[in-house]
Amino acid sequence: MNAIHTEEYKGFNIEIHQDVDSMPPDEWGDTGLFLVSGHPQIYIQHDLIKVDPRRHSFEGKQKVKLPTNRRVYHVFKLYGYSHSGEGLSLSNDHYPFNCPWDGFYTGTVYASSKEFKTREKAREVAQSLIEEWNDYLSGNVWGFQVFDNEDECVDSCWGYNGVYALSEAKKRVDSLVAESVGV
Repeated sequence: MNAIHTEEYKGFNIEIHQDVDSMPPDEWGDTGLFLVSGHPQIYIQHDLIKVDPRRHSFEGKQKVKLPTNRRVYHVFKLYGYSHSGEGLSLSNDHYPFNCPWDGFYTGTVYASSKEFKTREKAREVAQSLIEEWNDYLSGNVWGFQVFDNEDECVDSCWGYNGVYALSEAKKRVDSLVAESVGV
């Protein structure tokens, strides 16, 4: 596996790699914030809820029956784009999500009204979930390996979206250095 970035930091070598085995966000098991999508290119279902996204084409609040209880969710429309890659959005008022050929309504995002009291807060966390999904769909998920001066891997971690892998690797090196001097 070739590193896309290498860096020496405080006597350790850090390698950043693309995480080709990353978990999709729907496998995190969150019942307070999740999405479903019914498009053939972006088909995502949630384990705890059986929703046909084609039948849930509205926004607002909706009661959803989970196996153990009933919860009320803020519900947001979910739009997709599929052409040379896939992407998701909470609106279709900009390109490429408003493209008549490759943009489409695909499903809904659910944010628990118990966890996210206001619609504004629910929309903010829904947008964050969409960004995580877009990172996953585009392969923007990374991992790091930390090597000591004998080229032995002393730590690694995977599943960081965006640019966070390097900063997390440096935090881990800082901890290793602090442990070695007894701080």
